[in-house]
Amino acid sequence: MSVKGKIEFARENNWKICIYGLGQIGSGFCNELIDIFGIEVNYYCDRNTDVLETFGVDRNKKVTVNELKMSEEDTLVFVLLNYQNALSALKALGGYSHLHIITWQELVMDKYIVKSYFGIENKEDTDFPKYKQTERKKNKHKKIAVFTCITGGYDKLNIPECIEENCDYYLITDLPDDQKIENDEYYIRLNISEVVPQSDRYTPKAQNRYCKTHGYKIFEGYDYSVYLDGNLKIIGKSSELVKFVGPYGVAFHELPRENDVFSHAMEIAVGKRIGRDDTAIEMKKMLSEGFPFHYGMAECGVVICENKNKVAQQILNNWFIKYDQSLAKRDQFYLPYVLWKMGINVDEVCTLPGDLRNNGYFEKQGTHSGIQK
Repeated sequence: MSVKGKIEFARENNWKICIYGLGQIGSGFCNELIDIFGIEVNYYCDRNTDVLETFGVDRNKKVTVNELKMSEEDTLVFVLLNYQNALSALKALGGYSHLHIITWQELVMDKYIVKSYFGIENKEDTDFPKYKQTERKKNKHKKIAVFTCITGGYDKLNIPECIEENCDYYLITDLPDDQKIENDEYYIRLNISEVVPQSDRYTPKAQNRYCKTHGYKIFEGYDYSVYLDGNLKIIGKSSELVKFVGPYGVAFHELPRENDVFSHAMEIAVGKRIGRDDTAIEMKKMLSEGFPFHYGMAECGVVICENKNKVAQQILNNWFIKYDQSLAKRDQFYLPYVLWKMGINVDEVCTLPGDLRNNGYFEKQGTHSGIQK
């Protein structure tokens, strides 16, 4: 049953409505939920009672977890928490037959809610012709450029634990050549002005995205290029990753637990990590062209490219163009769209093992540091 169907069923049977969680997600989406479905909330619950005060909850509507459990009233509980916290909430509330739970994860995967949030209408999915695969030529002597790009002081430079003879390690940075960067002795430094076309509209973030998507051009003398986000530390043999590159010439990790651009965009916007209005404009554009829900998503912190593969070059170049021309600056939104336009399924290029946190080749060093605009 859809979320809308569950709410209608609850309304017909006079169930109570409870909002569980008024942190960043709950406070950012609670009123939207009320407006979309025209519901009246009877209770609010959060283990941190301070947020209930901040949100201005009437004291008669505040309930504790134990009060929810002990109540005999059928209650539809919206758990507006991130994945890990939602697991804890489900553990606490599960097993009580009168509590009927809808999680945040269910909400953001519901087409009706996503479209309502962004104010968009969906068109029928459009089938694009399948991009013709070409047979790959085996390369016995692979030269590999492993590179990272740090701009605007956004990340610290990590020491690679595994250095291979057939790999060269590059740092692309906007800092002056005479300015020492900690651990840069392990890398060949390139100034960003040498590799990125000069443009007043290119912010440090845009310069980074250009490098990320143009490894084939910057390192055209190499067989492969391996881009790494600045917060990734090399712990295994990067050269082994090229064996995961398929006929399209690029390889990424699959994004864990998420497969829908629109749901992901809504989650990012609710969390105020990107502007809602700009994001809505871009989502409307993609939907108007027929881009489907649940097409798949890639985790884009590692990009492997077979540099002479023409399809790979087209994918990466189109990806940057779409990113550069879009108002919502989140490159993850646009890779699936570009692949769809080319008739390529996301899972055909998400061929790297594991994810950014568990793969045996890289180790994520916390979150990004600094500010990148």
